Amino acid sequence: MHPYSVESMIRSSIKLYSITLSVVIFLILEETGVIEKLINIQDTYPVISELSRFSLFSIAFTPFIIYKTLFLLFDKWLWKWSFISKWTGIPNLNGSYKGILISSFDKEKQIDMELCISQTFTHISFVSTFGDSSSNSSLARILRDNDLITCLDFIYENQSDDFNVESGHHTGVNQLTFNKKKNTLSGRYFNDRGTQPNKGRIKLQRIN
Repeated sequence: MHPYSVESMIRSSIKLYSITLSVVIFLILEETGVIEKLINIQDTYPVISELSRFSLFSIAFTPFIIYKTLFLLFDKWLWKWSFISKWTGIPNLNGSYKGILISSFDKEKQIDMELCISQTFTHISFVSTFGDSSSNSSLARILRDNDLITCLDFIYENQSDDFNVESGHHTGVNQLTFNKKKNTLSGRYFNDRGTQPNKGRIKLQRIN
């Protein structure tokens, strides 16, 4: 998976909220005596004390650990909740999509295509499979999101086992629109394969 960009500054806000909340939690733990108990444990057990001496473990890291835990939970799971996703403006695109690709290389032929999207709040990957080739994304961004559609694009690299194509490796760009009500992805693509670059259309339906 790789990072993807969004138009808003929501990620910076989420990090700020996570830092603020981690400090509040730490102060609550300190006020309730939990931190003092942890310090006593740290000083009582030789193994933990040695780890602390070499900065491998220290109660001083507690706010940082709380922050990392909070952000990890949000990054992996919490952001997917519908009301949070609507607030952040980052849609949950996770899932498998199946459909067809129509290429300028052969306008009469429809190529079966499957697209698997894996996404967290900060990272994403697009893996496309065809009859004799597959591609992986290397860069992506969400351009626009509203109640009905999400506009996105991503750069991909393709590896083909078809000896009849001009090049077994090429790069390209997909520019897609996700319809939230219909659960469909559609749009266009273009690439730099061989001496005659291709372009075409993509139509996909989310199946899970």
